[in-house]
Amino acid sequence: MFSAVFGMLYSLVCIGIPFFVIFMFMRRIKSSEAALPLAGPRKGSHSAILILAGLGVCYIGNIITSYITMFFSMFGLGFSSTEAMSEMSSLFVPETGFEFIVLLVYNAVIPAFVEEFAFRGIIMQSLRKYGDWFAIFVSAFLFGIIHGNMTQMPFAIIAGIALGYVSVVSGSMWTAVILHFINNVLAFVQMVVFPQLSEGALLVFSTVMTYGVLAAGVVAIIAYALMNRNFMRLRKGVYPEAGTGHKTCVFFLVPSTLLAVISMCGTVLADMVISSFLTNL
Repeated sequence: MFSAVFGMLYSLVCIGIPFFVIFMFMRRIKSSEAALPLAGPRKGSHSAILILAGLGVCYIGNIITSYITMFFSMFGLGFSSTEAMSEMSSLFVPETGFEFIVLLVYNAVIPAFVEEFAFRGIIMQSLRKYGDWFAIFVSAFLFGIIHGNMTQMPFAIIAGIALGYVSVVSGSMWTAVILHFINNVLAFVQMVVFPQLSEGALLVFSTVMTYGVLAAGVVAIIAYALMNRNFMRLRKGVYPEAGTGHKTCVFFLVPSTLLAVISMCGTVLADMVISSFLTNL
């Protein structure tokens, strides 16, 4: 409970409050980026399909992340964060109704609101003047970096792309909030249910849940593509003459972004070194 409450306070203090201060500052100077898309989605039926499609992309991200981990393990390389998260997940199993509520808020509610406000709200919205795709990919990359470990980073980047896309095309940040919440709830259910199952039941349950959501997501992606033939064409921004490569180079050469990338590389390297050290003990 202490870890969960501390985690919630950490998210609110280190992410929520700073980005809220930035938001209020932008409103004070009447910046156009302060106009966050907080209204409801343009088309409710399309948003439901987008959320289901986004869940499919998130599960694809999980599969890709597991293959990345397997690829490194083929060369005797692992990540200490993988073992640490596996051990920590066993501690975050609720034993009472109160613990269940606290852990649900910690795992699903707080991340959905705080992280979406910061990344699909302030960060992505402020970058949309350079083009929607550029804003989606950059905010997703930064979303991956902030997770701080290789176990979550690839998934967070892929999920961030899905979250950014559904927010942009639906015209509402709440679509991304709902998608983020549902994805985290499903992960929380797995964390709570899996330890209670036998090995055979665990295999059946995980297979049905993973590939069921994945199949439904793929169907939703196809359905949305058929309903919106130009679903890949997003707004180019107010600087169409600047190519994507030029904008990317300029953005990532900014000292703050460059330091974040260097920090990410150092984190990944440290993750691998610690894992190798623990393995050889």
